[in-house]
Amino acid sequence: MKRISIVLLIFTMCNISACVNLDHIYSFASESESILLSESDIGYSFYQSCLEFDCIAEQPTLDNTLKLPDKECNCDTFLMADKTILIFNKIISGYLGTMANLSNKKRVDYNYTDLSKSIDAEAIRGKLNITSDQINAASKLATDITNKLLDAYRKKKLHEVITSVNDDFQKVMDAYIICIRDFLRDQIIENSLDRLKNNYSTYLKINNRLLSAEGKEKVLNDYLNKKNNLEKSKKLATKYIESLQVIKAGHQTIYEESSHLDEQAVINMILKSATNIKTLKEEFQNIKKIQPSN
Repeated sequence: MKRISIVLLIFTMCNISACVNLDHIYSFASESESILLSESDIGYSFYQSCLEFDCIAEQPTLDNTLKLPDKECNCDTFLMADKTILIFNKIISGYLGTMANLSNKKRVDYNYTDLSKSIDAEAIRGKLNITSDQINAASKLATDITNKLLDAYRKKKLHEVITSVNDDFQKVMDAYIICIRDFLRDQIIENSLDRLKNNYSTYLKINNRLLSAEGKEKVLNDYLNKKNNLEKSKKLATKYIESLQVIKAGHQTIYEESSHLDEQAVINMILKSATNIKTLKEEFQNIKKIQPSN
């Protein structure tokens, strides 16, 4: 009777979950988490902008290009902005990591082969008349029961988590994207490019007569190097934002289709999102490898 109950439980749970393979969810979550870990590779921050532009003399001179203003330079609000972005990143990447773990079969795969190997059928034949085939069958049955029940549990819990947090996830992603796009890229980096150009023009205007041809070339190279690095950070930020938008849309798809995760059309949509994220991550890394040239 107990055995029948177990078999019925497996049958019921497999029908509820369709005994689905959640590899497509794992691919999406793990690729998403991976690109989130690349945020610092953008290579520019609010605090860095403060140090480079708010904490130097408004009109740099030849002999004192990094002179601090007389009043104390305070970058606390810039640090707070960086910290806020970091907190958003940690929350999102932590959630995606949890989703990856929950959908990764290898993290909850049970195998009782070693346990069955510890039973010597010949040694216990005098007490228990069982065969090696029967022991192996018990091992296989235990493995199948455990993993199928866990598969059903994983899908059930994944469905519960995704449907309960999607609204908050979308709101947090919107806020995070705004932080990176509207403020870090479109304000901080863009303003830094403008201020760098103005500083360079002012520097040449003030020191033109004092600079030799070699000195002017050095100043120009310094300017171009900083400009290229800022433009590179802007490109990295843009690619990163594209990745965040794909993650946001992909999670929405999973939420909307959470009751049909075993259907091939849904699997294909989720895998497409995972592939797009992976491609964007590769493009991000390729931009990162580019060495700015003057």
